[in-house]
Order: sequence, then C-alpha cells, then structure tokens
Amino acid sequence: MKAKSEFLKEFRLVTYMNAPDSRGFYGGRGAASPLAYYCQLNKSKKSKVFLGGSIILKGLGKYHSYVSDALKAGSKPVTLPKRVWCGGEHILISDKAFIYQNDDPLLRPSEKGIYWTAKIDRLGLDKTFSEEEQERFTLDAVRIGREEYAGEPNEKTGWRVLASRLQKLTHALHENNSPRLMVYRGNGVQGFWGHNGMPVIRRRNAFVHMSTEEWAKHDESAETKEVNCRELIDSQIKNTHINESLVHEMLRIMFGKEGWWVNYELPVRDGRGEAGRIDFLIKRHRADVWRLIEVKLRDNPDAVAQLRWYKRAIRHDVCSREDDSLFWLLWNGRGCKEIKGVIICAPGDCTLEKALNAGYDLWTYRYFVKDSQLGMELRDAVSKEVILATN
Repeated sequence: MKAKSEFLKEFRLVTYMNAPDSRGFYGGRGAASPLAYYCQLNKSKKSKVFLGGSIILKGLGKYHSYVSDALKAGSKPVTLPKRVWCGGEHILISDKAFIYQNDDPLLRPSEKGIYWTAKIDRLGLDKTFSEEEQERFTLDAVRIGREEYAGEPNEKTGWRVLASRLQKLTHALHENNSPRLMVYRGNGVQGFWGHNGMPVIRRRNAFVHMSTEEWAKHDESAETKEVNCRELIDSQIKNTHINESLVHEMLRIMFGKEGWWVNYELPVRDGRGEAGRIDFLIKRHRADVWRLIEVKLRDNPDAVAQLRWYKRAIRHDVCSREDDSLFWLLWNGRGCKEIKGVIICAPGDCTLEKALNAGYDLWTYRYFVKDSQLGMELRDAVSKEVILATN
C-alpha cells in the first residue's frame, strides 16, 4: 500500500522569463536570461541570487488563502519545501522550480518551453529579506540598472524567490513532452499548457501541481547538464548563425556572462524623424560610464559617422521623452547622462585614426579555436589590453 504522502498535491513554481519584455528591465536584456543568473551563482562568493522579478501566487485556486497566510505567518522568508494545512488536507509547496521562456536574449531557444530548473532557497515578501540580502544577492546587472535610474523606484510589494541552484535541462519541456502539469484557474483545474505552447496563466508565473508520486517519476527521468559559456558560444555559432550575427551572438553571451548591463537592437529616432537601430548599449560596472557600441565586421571608418548620429539621436530621445524613452536609464533628472562611443571591428588602421579623433574607443575582435571550439577575444586597439575573452 502506498504511503499517504505520495498522494499529496505538490505545487512547484514555474516562473516566466519572457525576452520580448526585457528591453524595459532594470537589468537590461541579461535579466531575462537564466544564463546570467547561472553565471552569477557560479561566481566566487555568490551562493544565492534573487531569481527574476517578483512573483504572484497564481495557480493555487482554493489553496491560495491558506498558502498566503502560511507564507506571511513569520517576519522572515520561508524555507521550502513546506507543508501547508488547508482546512482538511495537506499540500506541499516544493523547493523545486522551473523557468519557462518564450525566447532568451542570450541563447535564443527556438521554441516556447521550460529550459531550466532551480532550487528555491527561500520564498518571501520583499520586505522580509534584509537590506544586506537585497544588496548581496541581487543580480549584478539589476543593481547597476537600479542605481542608474533617476526616477522614483517601484514600490516593493511582491513575493521574491531566492535561488541557490540553477540547472539547464538536457531536454527542454514542451507541451508535447512534459508531465501532466496542472493549475487551478477560474472555477476549475486545467493543464498548464494552453494555446500555441504558452501557459494558460500568462502573467509572471504559475504554481503547477501533480501528486508527489508523479513528481518523483518525473524527477527520476529528468536530466540536467552543466553549462559552459565557451561550449554554448561554439554550439550557437556552428549550428545557427554566420556573418555579422555571429559577432553579435558571441558578444551578447560574453557581456551577459560578465554581469554587465546590456541592451541591444533598440530603435531610436532623431529630431528630424530619421530612424535607426543601435547595436549595443552597455555598462560594465557601477563606476563605469554608459557605452554605446557600433559593431562592424571589418575595419570600417563609416562606423564613426553612424555612432555620432546614434549618440545625438539618443540624447534627443532622452531629453525629449525622459522616463518614456526606451533609454530611460540615461535620464538623470535634468538631461542625458554621459555616453562613451565604442566601435568594435576587425583589426586595421582605417577606423582607428577617425575613432580617436572623434573621442571614441576602438575594440578589435579576433576569433580563435581552442580544443576544437570557437572563441573570441576583444582588445583595446590602442593599449592592446584584453577586454574580454572566452576562456
């Protein structure tokens, strides 16, 4: 006879990281990629990280009020897993979670699905985490974005997830190959997957449930793998991209891995109505200036004029639209913050002189192959100092 606990309803969080919304995030595009959180957890002295933004208690149905009361019972965040008594039956809030994506700013999975798992260290309201924890375990790129924002910070009222482990699934879960994940919605219970392979609960996250017995079967068969950024870059490039998109793909991963604030491909329009689209806007650390990057495959002095136009157009956009600008983090309350121009191109002499005369930095890139894997190195064209490289 099966133990009674095997028939418990076990609820697991599925949090969403939806790339199309990420250009408005405090932490830039990397804040919508689990890879950035994974790399942060693997840095020295970074044992935990707040996973994405706030979540809501959705998918719990009739158990919602019991779970909410149980989580709010103390003044500190709750350690999971946790059994909750719900007026006649126990349920289990698991410490295991999933991350659903409809895209990835750094890796670009091709289908909507669940690509990562996470272990929840603690779950609680924003105010229940100490200031020291908020500072220490926030994603580096998010901390940079919050400090740069000149407006009023958003009020913190949501639930936060502090994760201590992320793992990438060897085989992503999609509508046609996932276990029978269920959610409470409206007056009834239904499957997690809805139209077009997207969750039936669309906003932020959902708590999905099966019995503990069903979860045990899933956990036994699920496989995860270690993530290596060099291998990721090699795979992404060899299998999916060539030419200019190759350079952009590698740079996105390299910037995100370093914890830099990064945004890219943002549209901008100047005061005369002319439009364009930037390559990258980055900030490397708190004390650094904002850097606008124009990428060229070859030694190309035309990049200087393009970069000059982009900087002028961004300043116009920020000063005229302020907080409503797509570049809202550059608004300092009075005008546009300092922007340093950077050109990235293949080594050569044509661009260097024009870039230096314009006050721009020039970084050169070089591909290399190590252990049969493709890598890239960025150097300052003047000092020859290595800025970034895949190890």
